[in-house]
Amino acid sequence: MSYKKELSTQCRICGVEWNEDLSNKYPKRAVCHPCHKIEYAERKEAYKNNEFKRGLNKAEKYKPFKISNRKHIHKAINEQLKKLKDRSEIRQFLSKRFDELLEDKALWDYLNDTDILDKFNKEK
Repeated sequence: MSYKKELSTQCRICGVEWNEDLSNKYPKRAVCHPCHKIEYAERKEAYKNNEFKRGLNKAEKYKPFKISNRKHIHKAINEQLKKLKDRSEIRQFLSKRFDELLEDKALWDYLNDTDILDKFNKEK
């Protein structure tokens, strides 16, 4: 069974009904041409005034956490770990490092934005 999407019958802003040939309807939108021009002008003005702010996409959020961008961090941590010999020192270092990771807001924003659970469930 397939589902056919219903087409709107009127403009969602002004309520003008569509002609039979849909000549007064803006394509792929439930608005007429005049309402679309007004809506476009408002969004363009908001964009010029920096009121329209786009959030970071996943690729931009992921950039600081790529392995290639974090090599210097991993290298520094490995150097510090090599110097530690006693088990209590290693435990203290790892505890401190874990606290730093918990306080990293950018990391948590990235982790909360990703769909890790969806990817994990798809693999199973």
